[in-house]
Amino acid sequence: DEIGYFEPDNNGILRFNSIKERIPEKYRSLEDVWDIEVIDSTVYFRSVNKIYSINPASTDVYDPEQSIDFLKKCGSELYFNCAKTGLFTINEGEPKFVENSQLFIDKLIVSVVQLDNQLVVFTSDDGIYVNKDSRFQPWNNTINQFFSNKEIITAELTADQHIAIGTALHGIFLFNSNGLAIQQLDKKSGLQNNNILSVFSEDEGGIWIGSSNGIDYIINNNKRYIFPDGEQEGGIYDIAVHNDQIYFATNNGLYFCKWKSTYDPLSFEGFKSVEQSSGQVWGLDTIGNTLFMGHNEGGYIIEENKAKKITQDAGYWRFIGVDNNTKVIAGGYNGLSLFERINDEWRFIRRFEGFSESSRFIVKENEKRFWVAHPYRGIFQINFNETYDSIYVRKYTEKDGLPSMLRNHVFLVDGLPVFAGESNIYRYNNESDSFSIDKDFEALLGSKDRVLRIFQDPEKRIWYLTENDFGYFEKDKNLLSTQLEKVSLPKLADKFVNGFEALHFVENGHIMLPTESGVIQVLNAGQTNSTIPQAVISRIVLLNHKDSTIYGGYVHSNQSTSPLITGLTKFKYTQNSIRFEFFNAPFSQGEEYQFNPYIEGIDENNSNWTEEAYKEYARLPHGNYTFTLEARNKKGDIGPVSRVDFSVEPPWYQSQLFQSIYVIMFFLFISGLILIPRSKYRKQVRVLKGVQEKSDDEIMQLKNEKLESEINFKNQQLASSMMHLVQKNEVLHKVKKEAERLKKYVNEPQAEKELRKLISLLSNDERLDEDWEKFTYYFDQVHTDFLRRLKSQYPKLSPKDQKLCAYLRMNLTTKDIAPMLNISVRGVEISRYRLRKKLELEGDKNLNDFMMNY
Repeated sequence: DEIGYFEPDNNGILRFNSIKERIPEKYRSLEDVWDIEVIDSTVYFRSVNKIYSINPASTDVYDPEQSIDFLKKCGSELYFNCAKTGLFTINEGEPKFVENSQLFIDKLIVSVVQLDNQLVVFTSDDGIYVNKDSRFQPWNNTINQFFSNKEIITAELTADQHIAIGTALHGIFLFNSNGLAIQQLDKKSGLQNNNILSVFSEDEGGIWIGSSNGIDYIINNNKRYIFPDGEQEGGIYDIAVHNDQIYFATNNGLYFCKWKSTYDPLSFEGFKSVEQSSGQVWGLDTIGNTLFMGHNEGGYIIEENKAKKITQDAGYWRFIGVDNNTKVIAGGYNGLSLFERINDEWRFIRRFEGFSESSRFIVKENEKRFWVAHPYRGIFQINFNETYDSIYVRKYTEKDGLPSMLRNHVFLVDGLPVFAGESNIYRYNNESDSFSIDKDFEALLGSKDRVLRIFQDPEKRIWYLTENDFGYFEKDKNLLSTQLEKVSLPKLADKFVNGFEALHFVENGHIMLPTESGVIQVLNAGQTNSTIPQAVISRIVLLNHKDSTIYGGYVHSNQSTSPLITGLTKFKYTQNSIRFEFFNAPFSQGEEYQFNPYIEGIDENNSNWTEEAYKEYARLPHGNYTFTLEARNKKGDIGPVSRVDFSVEPPWYQSQLFQSIYVIMFFLFISGLILIPRSKYRKQVRVLKGVQEKSDDEIMQLKNEKLESEINFKNQQLASSMMHLVQKNEVLHKVKKEAERLKKYVNEPQAEKELRKLISLLSNDERLDEDWEKFTYYFDQVHTDFLRRLKSQYPKLSPKDQKLCAYLRMNLTTKDIAPMLNISVRGVEISRYRLRKKLELEGDKNLNDFMMNY
């Protein structure tokens, strides 16, 4: 429910512009828009029951209040049909009834064309009519009878004044202006579907076809598709014309029909099968007045469209006449055989001994020398004796100049054999009995693509088939030359039967190409229609951005070219991945251009021709660039060059602002090189001093810890010594007590005297005093003159008090001290109390802490 037009913006991208607002509001419900036509500056379009006309000055709506079948421009006039009224034309903006067109009331008109100044009207299922002397009458009774059971959907006048009629189920039919059927195009001919919905003819001759399955294009209508075996659509292996009949060798047998360069699809009787020929047919050769057929079952001749077997064994490929065509050399599955015409009958004479290789690729150099190429066993020279009784065979391999034993083929060019190997074309040198590369063919075809076949047509043109190309060279004076014109037909290169490539030449430059499914007849294949190519950029796309089309290839009506193409285009650094796309050759030329796109300084090779219609550049460095595009056609003609100047801006970190920042940063860096080391040195000095101080503290701490450890060790030794003394004194004290007890029971004076001596020795006061003196000496050494300082400050302390002070300094418990002082625990507590008094300690001070810190 929309109507409008597309118009390119300044970047060549199409933008939609609606014109619906131009339509009066009551008519804006368009439903479906079926036909759009333009006459001068006025646009006409049809909905189901209305016709709208819009021009810059006004908008008009014609409402006949009934359905409208079609709207079509024919010449300078516009026609439409009302179902209940008849045919109308629009003249000076007003509908005008076409005289006597009431004939078409309740008839569905699908199209009109202007042919030889006469209006031809096409109905869906009521025939075709022509307006003569203001009256409508059937255009051609034969044609109307033919279409009586076929529904016509559309019709169009082509650029060559032919009429193309599209049908619902039968494809397209082409007629000339006299009503003669020229061709039928349907699914068998390559269309996607037989249900044709629309036809459009180009001024250049091409025909666009809209079908239920998609869009097809017919290039100059120069192809015919032939299926000799009908619905089987088998592979075709050879073609021959003999006695006004054309024969097709298929994998389903041999088929024929009467030979014509064109066939009327309305009256063509179809192909017939040759009797006794069913099965795989390999080849057809005309020798004299006889047509020979190589067949999987053996060798045959064709007489009165019947196959007659002339061999006893199976498997024959080709037949070549010798001795004024009275004899035939046949190449078969198992070597070579001789046939001879005796009493008007061809008879098998012999199989030649000494050679049993399959001989599918065989050519005749002269009456006595043949060449056989085997795809994987080498090349053989076959020499016959004078009477064709025996042969001499010479085998050639890599030792004789061939590239290898594989993929070898032999062909005739100007009656001389040429040989194709895995690479290049070779010639045989009779003097050296070896092979060498043919420099002329190498210059023409190169050495990259392997040559599959070489053909020569009646006009002496050389046709070639490589792995990637097919075409021909114009031949001049029977000599090859690098100046020959090369004409490439690459779209046909992949149509041949793989391994059995063949080509049949018809008069007027037509060729017939056997394929895996039927035959393609190409009209005027040997005529070039190339024009000077135009190198035109169709689109520029940024690869690393969404909505990335920056140039769409279209030009506004008031511009000759887009300013984006003629000016300097600037891209940000983030837009440095770019894709350029190119317009290819027009469809009507039936060829594809080759392109040479490059940027100086980026592409290493400025002569890299390719068939790819685009070129991508990823991550271009910043700078100024010129993209150059060249195009050439299949003849090698190079047209005008297209160029686009553009620049990629530097990344943000290389802009002028950041360059200034970099200068400032550089000076800051230099300053940093001077100032930072100084600051770092001072910091390191401070750190080292701190480390040294910390080390001194740690050393002092370690010394103190060591000293404390030594003191603890000495204290332990002193305590141990004191305990030992205490234990010894306790023992002595017990012995003394026991001696005093025993003295009571001794009556002898002498014995009593001895006991008193013993008791005197055991008196521990003196011993304890002596031991104490030693103890104080060592104790003051450990505890920095503790006792000496204590006696000096507190002279009133008794020896017993001093001992208690020493034991408290050693951090001994009350329980440990009691035995050392030879008193009870209670006695120690009382001694501690008295000591506090003598030291004049306050009540909140701890006696142990005082001693430890004194």
